[in-house]
Amino acid sequence: MSKHQISKNTNIEQEIDNWLWRKIAKKHKAIDNMPICPFLQQYRKKIMIVDSDNAVESARIFADLKDALSLEAVILHGPYYDYDKLVDLCDLINHKFAKKDVTVLCMHPDTDEPPLPIEYNFYWPLIILQKTSTLKQARSLLLKNTNYYDYFTDSGK
Repeated sequence: MSKHQISKNTNIEQEIDNWLWRKIAKKHKAIDNMPICPFLQQYRKKIMIVDSDNAVESARIFADLKDALSLEAVILHGPYYDYDKLVDLCDLINHKFAKKDVTVLCMHPDTDEPPLPIEYNFYWPLIILQKTSTLKQARSLLLKNTNYYDYFTDSGK
């Protein structure tokens, strides 16, 4: 199996879920014992992991239904996009859905420099759709109450 294939025996949704709770929600000494995503635990039951071959359509559905379904985020996995294509796709989605309270973040295993001083990329490209309003509120709380953003590299600021 090449590094860009998912085994048919693999339950990638379960792998993503395990990665979220074992890596992203875990406290890390390198960032003052804070998790990579400090609010992940709070929103655990409001996050979906979805297999999607059409990220733009998935973003539209998230934008239209997030409030009705009480969703804070959707993590998309699907085709193996190269790094540049993934960034371009996320830029397109951010532009298209900015007025619908949607922010898109991407993670790629080939990222040169993660924004935090911790290696935490998943082995498959991920697109993370989030409610902009919640993300802004969380960022504001972190800025006001912690030194979380002191740990970001220039690429993450």
